[in-house]
Amino acid sequence: MIVNDYKLEITSIDTLKDNVSTEYFEKGDKVSIEFTETHLTDYYPIKVKVDGKEYDLNKKGDKYTFDIEGFTEAGVKTLKFESITLSNFAEIVIDCTKKIEVLKSTPKVTEVSIENGNITLEIEDIDSVLREKKAVILDSDGNEMYNSILTDATFTFDKKDKKVYTIKILGSYDLGSNTLTTDSNDYIDSILFEKTIDEDDTFFNIDDIESITIHKIDTDEVLEEIKEDDLLNIENLKIDLLLNDGTNKEYDIEKFIIDEKKLSFILKNEEWIKYTDKISTILKIEYAEYTED
Repeated sequence: MIVNDYKLEITSIDTLKDNVSTEYFEKGDKVSIEFTETHLTDYYPIKVKVDGKEYDLNKKGDKYTFDIEGFTEAGVKTLKFESITLSNFAEIVIDCTKKIEVLKSTPKVTEVSIENGNITLEIEDIDSVLREKKAVILDSDGNEMYNSILTDATFTFDKKDKKVYTIKILGSYDLGSNTLTTDSNDYIDSILFEKTIDEDDTFFNIDDIESITIHKIDTDEVLEEIKEDDLLNIENLKIDLLLNDGTNKEYDIEKFIIDEKKLSFILKNEEWIKYTDKISTILKIEYAEYTED
């Protein structure tokens, strides 16, 4: 039997994320694909080749499914279906495509600090999508104390005699290219950050740290020194902070920083942290001098 006798045709292609049909994916998201087809023989599809890579197929009702790895770069991607292999190992050449879009990264507020009435923001905007940012500050009764578009990283507001207030940072941005659809991924005044502060609270003071211990999660081994391999597997590390009142706090590590051969850790944290000159949402621990192996 020659190839043309199979008359295989893909009749529909759908892409899914978490079992929901969509054309839009975040960077790194697995892309699930299902398709239907028709052909004239009793042989059935067992493999498909897309963009030069072959995938095993699973049967789900009248559909065939497979997953492809996510993409690291934003933009519209054209998935090219090149061939289908049937259960008799005949490879049938096909020519069809499916477009998806990998969205740009959502901007996020990585730090808010308060110093002498000034509020300073650190915003991570990897793909430069943020077209406008706004600060809204509410008192404990929900009354607006401040509402303004921000043009600088630092702004000042008059808190009067208020000790408790909520800081909200809003952003407007578009994560898509508006190629597949229009305005599907456009956000206006989306909340990037929201946190309440009570200035009468007893904050975790960075100066209260007596000692720092780092251990591996899987073995509970205490590390006397940090090596490059440890930093490459930072999700397997935890940090214990012994405070000068005898209490112990345990943290996961968000990331590490090496600056001028000094190793520091940013810890996953939900509290306000008191430094000598400011209050911040970031818990940064300076650890030790670092020399590569």
